[in-house]
Amino acid sequence: MPIISEAASAFRSRFGFHKPSSDSEIVRSSPAIPKSSSKENFFRSDSSSSSSLNFESESNEIVPRSLNQSFELEEDPSFWKDHNVQVIIRIRPLSNYEISIQGNNKCVRQDSSQTITWNGHPESRFTFDQVADENVTQEKLFHVAGLPMVENCMGGYNSCMFAYGQTGSGKTHTMLGDIEGGTRRHSVNCGMTPRVFEHLFSRIQKEKESRRDEKLKFTCKCSFLEIYNEQILDLLDPSSLNLQIREDAKKGVYVENLKELEVTNARDVMQQLIQ
Repeated sequence: MPIISEAASAFRSRFGFHKPSSDSEIVRSSPAIPKSSSKENFFRSDSSSSSSLNFESESNEIVPRSLNQSFELEEDPSFWKDHNVQVIIRIRPLSNYEISIQGNNKCVRQDSSQTITWNGHPESRFTFDQVADENVTQEKLFHVAGLPMVENCMGGYNSCMFAYGQTGSGKTHTMLGDIEGGTRRHSVNCGMTPRVFEHLFSRIQKEKESRRDEKLKFTCKCSFLEIYNEQILDLLDPSSLNLQIREDAKKGVYVENLKELEVTNARDVMQQLIQ
């Protein structure tokens, strides 16, 4: 059983994830969050099939698929209105090194837009909200997962996104992509984070213009932290030590004394991120 740090446990508890009762229990990706009362919108990009929504044994019938068959990643903004948590698996292509060692053999195959099968003995089938194959572009993934979260945020809901997977599974490529020199709006390799903030500030500007008579004022603040070995590090102020996680009726779960920096555009955010 993995050891979960106090800091990680607090965040897990905040979003409703609960520790399994035994090693054999399947990890459920959908926390117990009431659909009607929660104001959190949560997206998890997973590179590991161990965190599935449902597990089906090989006794279930699986329709054979061509290994080269591609499944369309669906853009369905209405889905987010009824689901607090989505788990999307992104399959990365094999690297040149992997091909040189093992050829084009893959440990998983995609059976549909929501299911993948681990090609072990016995085979194991996993079901998720969506599965993005290796041909899905950064832009497409943003429209499916990132854009709806920004819209929900503008509607007054909290949004959270994180990528999970082992080293080399593609988390950095998915979340950041090409961010050298700040945001690159026209780079096809631009990842989820710069695209989210580009769209967020674009939406803020449109909201200001469409509701000019209301004299709306938007304030955006960002913070960057790292949790490692049960210690919280403020990446904007590395001199801060012994930061603590607190819970408040109005704020919810937050990190006490974590530095917040006001930002006015996506470039401000990305410049802080790449420092």
